[in-house]
Amino acid sequence: MPRFLAGGLRPAASGGTDGNDVVHRFPDEVGGMTAAEGATVAVPGPTMNRPVARPSRMPPAAGAAYDPCAVSTRALTNAELLAHWHRVVAFLGSRRPDSQAGYDHANLRRRLAAERRRRGDMGHCWLAEEGITAVPEQLYEILPVGGLTLAVVPADTSREEGLPFRHDGQVLTPAQFERFLAQNNVPQVDLQAFYAAHDPLQQALTVRMPPPPPSPALSYEPMLPGAPYDWMTEDPFAPRPGTRAAAGVVSLVPTDLYANPTDLYARSAFLRPVMTPGADPTSAASMRGAGVNWRGTMLEQLHLGSDLRTIVDPSVIDLNRLQANAPTFDVLDLRSGQLESITHSMQGLETGNLSPEHYLDKFMRMMSPGAEGSTLNQAAALLGPEYPQFATPLEASAGAALLVPEEHVAVVRAAVETLVSTGNLSRAAFASEIERRVSAAPSRMDAGARALIDASLAAEPITHGGTTYTSWDQVRTLRSQTRAYRDIRAQLTARLRARALGGNLRAAAAGSADALLRSAWRERAAAAPLAPMFDALMHNAPVGEGEAAIRNWQQLEALLLSGDADAAARAQVAFGEIAQRASARVLPARATLASVLALQRLNMQAVSRLQRNTLFPPEVVEYHRLVANGVAHDEALNTVARGNAVRAARISGALSALTESGRLIYHGLEGDLDAGMVATGAFNVATSVPVGYGGAWLETRAGIGLSNWATRGLGPGQTAGMASTGTALGGRLFVSTGIGAVAAPVISLGSMAFQETFLDADYTRIDYYATGARTAVAGGGGALAAGAAGAAIGSGAPVLGTAIGFLVGFGGYLLVDAIWGDDIEQAVREHMGESGCTEGAAD
Repeated sequence: MPRFLAGGLRPAASGGTDGNDVVHRFPDEVGGMTAAEGATVAVPGPTMNRPVARPSRMPPAAGAAYDPCAVSTRALTNAELLAHWHRVVAFLGSRRPDSQAGYDHANLRRRLAAERRRRGDMGHCWLAEEGITAVPEQLYEILPVGGLTLAVVPADTSREEGLPFRHDGQVLTPAQFERFLAQNNVPQVDLQAFYAAHDPLQQALTVRMPPPPPSPALSYEPMLPGAPYDWMTEDPFAPRPGTRAAAGVVSLVPTDLYANPTDLYARSAFLRPVMTPGADPTSAASMRGAGVNWRGTMLEQLHLGSDLRTIVDPSVIDLNRLQANAPTFDVLDLRSGQLESITHSMQGLETGNLSPEHYLDKFMRMMSPGAEGSTLNQAAALLGPEYPQFATPLEASAGAALLVPEEHVAVVRAAVETLVSTGNLSRAAFASEIERRVSAAPSRMDAGARALIDASLAAEPITHGGTTYTSWDQVRTLRSQTRAYRDIRAQLTARLRARALGGNLRAAAAGSADALLRSAWRERAAAAPLAPMFDALMHNAPVGEGEAAIRNWQQLEALLLSGDADAAARAQVAFGEIAQRASARVLPARATLASVLALQRLNMQAVSRLQRNTLFPPEVVEYHRLVANGVAHDEALNTVARGNAVRAARISGALSALTESGRLIYHGLEGDLDAGMVATGAFNVATSVPVGYGGAWLETRAGIGLSNWATRGLGPGQTAGMASTGTALGGRLFVSTGIGAVAAPVISLGSMAFQETFLDADYTRIDYYATGARTAVAGGGGALAAGAAGAAIGSGAPVLGTAIGFLVGFGGYLLVDAIWGDDIEQAVREHMGESGCTEGAAD
């Protein structure tokens, strides 16, 4: 570019003026514009000496053989450069090249464009004018002559047709000069009219540039027009934003994100070792306790996790997350208003004869605060502040349910019903107990029995052999072998049994035998702690209707103590209905003990959390759970694969929609959004759904197969070796990488095909290969990163682990693409000859 000198020009590269240059002085004013005082300028004169003749390098006529790779752009004259340019442009047209000849012509076009830019920098700025087909008939050269003044003189077009040389100024077309004046707010000048009236060899037009804004800290020199090469630097065959470029990014998500429904809760419990560090291996009780704790936690978590609504529904609450080892209850389901206590028992399983004692104890502790070991009061205290409907033990037990493994429901329900319907609150059972107590040997008789006998004899003495007996002390003086002793004892036993069985004990006078029997009844009821359970089972749900309805234990007790036959019958009916209500409080957990035991065996086949995570990803755990529940192998495999695939399709579609929406918003803000971009985005989202489905389906089946292979033949107490574990991990990563390397190109290439079929996109065979290779490597890299992260962290922290897995997979895709994507795509294009001139170009 020319550099300015005060009062004149820096000499040209040749060392000053030659024989064809003349020096002129400019008048003070020309055309109303001020010229520089005393300024001189070298103005090119007519060409006197023509260059030595050289062979023409013009392109051959259309139809003749033409080798674009043999053209040396540096050796061309400006006229030849333009001729070759238009020959190449005519050959390529508006479609992207798709043959080797096209690639060679595109190669020459790039070299010609670079040469035009280089010559423009030498001062041949007219070459930057779009649309010219030959050297214009009229050109002007702008020369700085000092200060803010520029001289405008006609250029020698014959020299411009020849080989390039470095100008002291810049040679422009008239149109370029007019745009230059307009951009700098300089009044327009009619150059043709001016030089029609003036001899350019005697007088040149000068232009004074407007002064710059005041800024003493900056120097200022007039800016020459420069060359607008924007149209030339752009690649006319590059894809427009939102077409092929939009297909280059594919949202790949690790399949750990699509884990089975139980994974949200059960994964952490499964990964924990069965035998915790606190267990004492020398103590059988300690080891049994460790197993009980693991199975109990697993049963609870499987129950919670199998309810899909708990993933997004806050109305199902894991109470053990509110407080570690929450008292009495494990789950609060606000949808049903039910408090759930989840438990299991292994008693009697070895013999095939389940013992229900553990379940009955749990049921009583859940329903009665007076039961031994009950924590119902603490449960109400925990729940009350947050959930006032459970603020008292009565309200808590009224909404309680005992959840047991599905296999044990029938046995436990029968035991609970028997406990209530034939329990020790019946008058018959009470009468039998009174009979036993008052007929006991004197040395074994308790004080209560002696008091009953005294009260009965005081109210109704017994006369035998002429002697009337009014107290126990009087009777016990008799020898036990005598007939009198035996007869009196028999009469007392029968009398008190009859009163206990059918006497009206409600209105008994203080101190009477009936009053003592009533007290004994109540002591028995309190010891059994069934009374609070009856209140809970009848809370807001009385037995019977109208005035005959029984609403609480007090009313039922009154019927029992009345001794009336009708009342006793009503009480028996009430007992039956309440017993059915009690058994209905026993519900099946959404998990079986068989599945818990199967997962316990699975857990113990690995020696560490990392090994469990590697060998038993979520889909493997779900498969074994189904098989343990009696589902056939093939059906379980298909169920898990299908479930994972459906979730994968949903999530893949959602993430793709999010990605495409962001892209469309960006282009909308940039102002270049069009209907084609929207259609392409919709196609990408629609394509991601079946691709996500298929990828997850294949990966799930492969993962289960590899896990089963690694643990084949293991017996009780045996663990998988490191070699089989490593092989299983390598196989999973290989499958994940392969699926990612296929899924990404499927979406990208499908998007390109859609654009080319329905939109105005123009892609070549090489475009498909290059884009496919690029997205395959990026997709495989992202899937490999996600698989490695899944093996390392899994879903131990269900939500956090899932988020990390997604970020690693998606970030891995972007990272691989950013590092190697361009190089891979360019290598494919070059290998397939898209750069043109594969044997080398002339320059």
